[in-house]
Amino acid sequence: MRTYSPEEFDIEEVLKNDAWHAWTFGPSLLDDKGNILKNFNCSSYIKQTHPRAAIGYVRPGHYVLLVVDGREEGYSKGVDIGELAQIMADEGCLAAYNLDGGKTACMVYDGKLVNRPAGGGREIGDIIYIAG
Repeated sequence: MRTYSPEEFDIEEVLKNDAWHAWTFGPSLLDDKGNILKNFNCSSYIKQTHPRAAIGYVRPGHYVLLVVDGREEGYSKGVDIGELAQIMADEGCLAAYNLDGGKTACMVYDGKLVNRPAGGGREIGDIIYIAG
């Protein structure tokens, strides 16, 4: 699992390395040694407390998929980007990335919604789907 900044991304190099999947998301939460970044490459709004979705890499074939509810007074406030990075580091991730959050931070398991998305959630066209 690898991320690139827009300046680093070279489609020819990625294709040469037999990329299997590609997504656009961010920011990265951990450095190349699995340590929490000191600075996150995103806007101040993204750094604030929100509902979150994240994906992390632990080792080949082992990933962490995380959803944090938020914006629900008396239930969950969400987490800021640093708190999200800490959770992913605590889960043993060597690489971790913020995905879309807010109303789109939803997780479904075995056909059932397993979290309480902000504002009831919203439909989106992009998902990460794992079948086994």
